[in-house]
Amino acid sequence: MTTAAVIWMTAAIGITVGAGYPAAGTGLSVLVRVALSGIRRWEIDRLGGMKAVSIELVFDPDHGKSRVRFERLRDEFHISGQIRELADLAEGDRRARVDLHLPRRHLHEFLEALVALPCVREIRELKTE
Repeated sequence: MTTAAVIWMTAAIGITVGAGYPAAGTGLSVLVRVALSGIRRWEIDRLGGMKAVSIELVFDPDHGKSRVRFERLRDEFHISGQIRELADLAEGDRRARVDLHLPRRHLHEFLEALVALPCVREIRELKTE
């Protein structure tokens, strides 16, 4: 629901600025940002809080295409840490580590998106030290 609301608000702000009301467009932008920040905070408080987890991926590098797919998901889910490639494995696969700190719902969505990538062979949660 939030994504659709952002699309509609972006269009409304564009129309407002395009109609010659840049101050109103700026005010709308600030209002939307405050509202979305509040929604995120509420979502974290009410829907399970944040969870920190480290995962290890085994994947087929596919001539660098997998790295691009991982970076797209990292950007989409606002993951600040890097995906660190650790080692080459047998049969040309690679191993990588990702440290995550996401709201629980987003963590599950991120893991589902990883599972859906055809290059991912294995996902394993690492024990925290």
